[in-house]
Amino acid sequence: METERQPKLLYRITEAAGLTGYSRSFIYLAINKGELKVVRKGKTVRVLADDLHEWIREQEVEE
Repeated sequence: METERQPKLLYRITEAAGLTGYSRSFIYLAINKGELKVVRKGKTVRVLADDLHEWIREQEVEE
């Protein structure tokens, strides 16, 4: 029996950096500037997949 893999809803900062090709520092800078929204639970910081995709689209327009 094969199980379907569900798309990720949340990414770690390192995953977001890897997916975008940006450094972790650049991702944190975008977060601190309020450009990229995150979900915080205690010390855990995650980026919603939809927010990451939207932020990437915005980067394409700005460049």
